Amino acid sequence: MQKILITSLVLVVVWSRQSLAQPEPNETACVNQVQPVPNETRVHIPFDQTPVYLNNPPVSGEHYEIWGRWQIHTYPLARGFWVHNLEHGAVVFLYRPDAPQALIDALVRVYNAIPNDDPCPHRRALLTADPLLDVPWAVTVSGYEISGDDLGMGYQIKADCIQSEQMLVDFAVAFRNHSAEDFCDEGYVP
Repeated sequence: MQKILITSLVLVVVWSRQSLAQPEPNETACVNQVQPVPNETRVHIPFDQTPVYLNNPPVSGEHYEIWGRWQIHTYPLARGFWVHNLEHGAVVFLYRPDAPQALIDALVRVYNAIPNDDPCPHRRALLTADPLLDVPWAVTVSGYEISGDDLGMGYQIKADCIQSEQMLVDFAVAFRNHSAEDFCDEGYVP
């Protein structure tokens, strides 16, 4: 009797996991695809100006002369600050303030799983809400500039769902510190 009960429980757990992993017939599977995005000109602007970007979220472009701290921000960090982090090789995880709590919790787990970027004493990443985001969540990184005429490419993932938390950790480790400046300095904006 105990073997039948254990076998039944195992089958229920396996079936439950399979049914959660499989999309319903009218649903599409969760896909997180890395998209190349052209880098924009990097330039400092005054704090009283609002930066303008060609992409949402940006991978580079206009930014303020100071950058955000390498951390999870509990209040939305203005784009002009975190875009400066991108110039320093950051991986920036973003979510809309109205995103489901389960999605935000998953991004926090991803952020916490990213190892420090040696020799930096931090992950070279940050997580913040972004009310301007046009999807529930995204991650963005800048890329190397090729020359003055070729600004190179950055990369982003934008989606409604998270396909794999480990894939996002791997993305962060693979794509961080591929930008114009290699600074480990702590940011100035809380």
